[in-house]
Amino acid sequence: MAEAESRAEQLHVPPRKDSRSFALMRARLKSMQGDGTDSLLAYFKAGVQADKGWDQVAMRYGLALTEQRVGDHADATAAMRDLAAKYDDVTAFRIGLADAEMQSGDAGAAISTYRAAMRLFPDSTPLLLSYGGDLINAGKPQDAVDLLTPLLPTQLGGPDVLRLVAKAYDKSGNSADSHYYMSEYYLVTGLPAAAVDQLRIALATPGINSVQQQRYRARLHRVEEEAKEARREQRDQPP
Repeated sequence: MAEAESRAEQLHVPPRKDSRSFALMRARLKSMQGDGTDSLLAYFKAGVQADKGWDQVAMRYGLALTEQRVGDHADATAAMRDLAAKYDDVTAFRIGLADAEMQSGDAGAAISTYRAAMRLFPDSTPLLLSYGGDLINAGKPQDAVDLLTPLLPTQLGGPDVLRLVAKAYDKSGNSADSHYYMSEYYLVTGLPAAAVDQLRIALATPGINSVQQQRYRARLHRVEEEAKEARREQRDQPP
């Protein structure tokens, strides 16, 4: 055993990507805890000093997130920029940098960071969701719609994307399509009755055009059938 451990140390085997992701997720969750922010800052600063290797990197990430949380956007942005430059294969650092730039008020820099990251990680759902959310927060909901709606027919178009598309349409002033996409969200999350309600609200929205009416009515008919089938299956289940 000792000989095997010695050989492993000599090989300098890098940490597996899944273990890196776990360390980053743990740091992120810690930074979001309800503890006092002063104690969180102290925790991460101590970790940066004491830890080594990827654990230290994760502590730097957690520290930057906590700095961002307390409004220290300059230090958070600088830290995320350094992490993104040193570990250019880690999506979380690109997201962290763009988010820090957005929260510091530099929407242009944030969007540039997102666009560069999208060229590297076009299939990253967390990146797409963060980009779309920040576009909405920056007052560019139509850009979020344009970014996210092409994904809906693909494997990336899951429930979180549907809900964000609905929010983007709502913020852009298109409440009817917002309700339409919320109906799709409820449908894929197993709530067909709620999906029916959303489609009925969409149909009752003033000012919708004939194309929207036809689209909503056709979808409502299909979803109502699915809701009926779900109720029948529920009734047929043994007590």
